[in-house]
Amino acid sequence: MEILDCMKADHMRIRTILAELTSEFASPEWKYRLFRDVSVLAESHSKAKEATLLRFAREISEENMDVRAMIFKSYEKHALMEELVQKIRVTEDPEAWEAKVSVYCDWLELHLREEEEVLFPEIEARLEAVEGLQLGETYLRLREIGMGHDPAHQLRFLSVV
Repeated sequence: MEILDCMKADHMRIRTILAELTSEFASPEWKYRLFRDVSVLAESHSKAKEATLLRFAREISEENMDVRAMIFKSYEKHALMEELVQKIRVTEDPEAWEAKVSVYCDWLELHLREEEEVLFPEIEARLEAVEGLQLGETYLRLREIGMGHDPAHQLRFLSVV
């Protein structure tokens, strides 16, 4: 599967979980589970993206300062989202938890939209089919490892990123 198709599929999965997570009809217990699921998926998505797509984008974006800025902002946004996830995980007050999760969901949706509207078109214009397939395979493998589906290779995944 081509890397942008892989990432768009992940974006759809993330948005599906976010819609349910932000629903007023979901029970608190269900929201905790959904948050766990979306945070694991988003983090593994981010790490795999950094090791594949963002690395490729840095190589091809020397002349496009807007895309370069977005790439470096992506790294920072990923780090901030990871910090927020850690804060959410230790938040005991239900109202504070809801507020933090709401901010996380908003940030995550904005980040996905920026990627799709700015970064993806730039990459698509320069990505050759073979590169896209190779990056896609690597992305999927790293994402699955990041989600804990291949613990034997967890250490190797961390050294790649």
